[in-house]
Amino acid sequence: MESANTVEIHVEFLKGDSPEFIIEILDSINLEVLGNPPLTSIQDLVFSQNFFLLLDRKQGLLKFDNNGMFLLKIGEFGEGPDEYAMPYALHLDEKKNIVYVADWQKMVILT
Repeated sequence: MESANTVEIHVEFLKGDSPEFIIEILDSINLEVLGNPPLTSIQDLVFSQNFFLLLDRKQGLLKFDNNGMFLLKIGEFGEGPDEYAMPYALHLDEKKNIVYVADWQKMVILT
């Protein structure tokens, strides 16, 4: 059952001759839900207790609840002081409620 957002991997391929190739899927979250933005190229993913952040190259920084429902978009693409141009990595500081976005062109801190 392959689609644009899923890839099927057969367990036999992962096992091989070495135990380090064994992968166990503990849970999955369906993001193909009506109302969610279309994802094209996931760059980074950060999990929190109550939500997760997903960085997509075309959609930007997106916040979802733990059931995969879209909550909001954080920041915008652009060259302004609170915008990101080429984001590639995230870090979430939950104590300070700050998302750090590493950008190829600049370093941006979004709250």
